Amino acid sequence: MDTVAIIYRLATLDDLATLGALRWELDVGLHGVPDAPSDARALFATTIQSDLRAGMDRGTVLVWLAEMDGHAVGCAQLTWWPVPKARHPDRKRGYVTGVYTRPEYRRRGVARQLIELLSAYARDHAITRLLLSPSPEAVPLYRSLGFVPSHGLELNL
Repeated sequence: MDTVAIIYRLATLDDLATLGALRWELDVGLHGVPDAPSDARALFATTIQSDLRAGMDRGTVLVWLAEMDGHAVGCAQLTWWPVPKARHPDRKRGYVTGVYTRPEYRRRGVARQLIELLSAYARDHAITRLLLSPSPEAVPLYRSLGFVPSHGLELNL
C-alpha cells in the first residue's frame, strides 16, 4: 500500500505543460490518434495550453490537480460562465471536463476527490448547475456524486 499521500490543489499557470500532457493522455485514451499528423501532440499542447491560459487569466477556468510524490496523477477542469435571468441576475453555470486519472492511480478515489473539490468550489461561488458529458465508464461515479441525466439537446456544427 502507498504511504505517500495524494495532494490536491488548484493548478496555476506554471502547471500548463503538465495539464497539456494529462489532457493528451485523456484524449488519446478515449479516442486514439489514428492517422494523426506527426506534430499532433505539439499542436494539441499549444492549443490546450493557450485555451487554459486564457480561461485561467479570466478566472473562468479552474483546474484541480492530484499529485503523488510531486508527480501529477489526475486532473479535473471547471469552466463557468454567467447565465443571468431576470429573477436571478447572478446565475452561473459550469461545465466539468478533462477529468482524468492516470491508469496506475485509478480506483483510489482520485476522480471522486477532484469532483468533490470542484463541486464545493462551484457551490461556494454561486455556480448553480454543473453540466458534463461523461464517458460510459464514468457514469456510475458521477451518479454516485449526485449528477442526474439531463434533457438537453446538442447541435454539431
